[in-house]
Order: sequence, then C-alpha cells, then structure tokens
Amino acid sequence: MAGSSVDPEYRIALTIIVGVNLFPLVGFVLFDWEPILVGLLYWLDVVSLVLVYSVCALFAQRWSHTELEEKSLLPGTVGLDYWSDEPRNLSRSLPPVYTRNLAVIIPTALFLLFVLFAVGAQAFFGDIELGRRVAGDAFAFLGAFGVFATLEGVVTGAVIIGAHAITIHRAYFRTGKYRDQSAYMVLESTIRFVLLYVTCLFAFLFYLVLVLAVGEFVVTSIVSETVAQQGAVVVLAASFLAVKLALERMRLRAEWTEKAGLTSWFRPSPLPESDDANG
Repeated sequence: MAGSSVDPEYRIALTIIVGVNLFPLVGFVLFDWEPILVGLLYWLDVVSLVLVYSVCALFAQRWSHTELEEKSLLPGTVGLDYWSDEPRNLSRSLPPVYTRNLAVIIPTALFLLFVLFAVGAQAFFGDIELGRRVAGDAFAFLGAFGVFATLEGVVTGAVIIGAHAITIHRAYFRTGKYRDQSAYMVLESTIRFVLLYVTCLFAFLFYLVLVLAVGEFVVTSIVSETVAQQGAVVVLAASFLAVKLALERMRLRAEWTEKAGLTSWFRPSPLPESDDANG
C-alpha cells in the first residue's frame, strides 16, 4: 500500500462497487425498471453497508474505555457492563466474536438505520417543491418495499448485499485488520460515510428541483417537453452516479491506502494510547 503503487485489492473492490452501482441504472434504461425500484435499490445499498459493517464490528478484537468516553461521534453505548469480554467462536472459518462490541454496535446501527429510513421517506414521499417542507410519509415508504418482491428486486438486492459482504470481508478479514481495530473504529468510518452521503443527498434534492425548474421554464422553450424530460433524467442520473461513486471511491481508498486529504477523513482515529487493550 505504500508509495505510489495501488493495491490490486483496491482495484478489485472498486470494480465490484462500480459494477453494483451501475446495475440499477442499466435495469432502468434497458429493462424499464420502475423508478421507485431503482431508488430503493440505492437506498438498500447504503443500508446493507451499515449492516455488513455492523456484523464486521462484532469481530473487532481491540477495546478501549477511553475511546468510548472521550469520543462523541457515535451515539453512545447500551449495556456496557452486561456484555461479556470473552471471545466466542461461531465457526472454524471465522475469528471469534466479542459480545461486548454489541454495546457500541446496537445504538449505532439503530441510529443509522433510523436516519436512513427518515431520509428515504423524505426523498421518496416528501414534498420537494421550493419553499415548502412536508415530511415524508413513513407508511407509504414502507409500502413501497413491495417492489423487492419482484424477481429483479430480489436478485439485485442480493447482489448489492453480497458485493458489500465480499469487499468488506476482503478488507477486514483477509488483511487481519479486525485484530487492530475496535468496534468503535469500524463504525466510526461507517457513520462518517453515511452522514456525508446523506448531506450530499439533500444537496442533490435541491439540485433536482433546480434541474426540473430549468427544464420546465427554459429548455421546453427550445425543444419538446418529452425531450426535455429525457434530458433531465439523463443529467440527474449521471450527476447522482458521479457523486455516489466519488464517495465510494474515497471510502475504499481509506480502507486500502494511506492517502492523505479528504480520503483520510473516512479513516478511523487510532486507539487512545492511554487505554489500548486487546480482547
């Protein structure tokens, strides 16, 4: 990973993630998938990232009380004194899990899933007209999950979850990174990615309103309304995909390289030296 060379594992992970992100748009363009299915697949993409990282955090072997007391990025802990410090072997092919990590995993995962649910409801069923704020319909959002009962929804959803499981497994288990990180460190990277992603998504919603407004009042005076709508869809899809892939690239570079700059923000902070303990 050192020097100017690029780890081939990073290239493999990036190729997998790029392919997964292109898949829903290919389905929309070539196979006329419903827009709500495409949108929910990208929502599932982030949710599956949270879930896979949460499972990965169970195997983290380092632990630091100082880390939990001095850092405030994660929402807190649950039952810190209830969980066991003893490692538990679930399979011979996997390292042991530490139930103490659930004290960090449970509140963090619930917080992130709540945020993503609220954002999904707002993005898909909220009012995005300029000057109005109407909360998204949570029940309508839940009802939309029925698209996952279709063959394309099941297959693509499984591919998305599998892609994250494969890339994260290669980054944490094959490299032995789980031995050097705490559950806090694993989830710190996750929450940073999700918060930045959500921020970019809200910015994209305002951009969506702008593009639609330009298409309605400017472009339609030059070309037909149908052509303007198709052009708006292409511009929005390309813009969303460019932002999404840029964030994914930074996340993967943080996992596989030691690059500085914005990429380093996705990299977890090291364990405090005052309380650095193994499992």
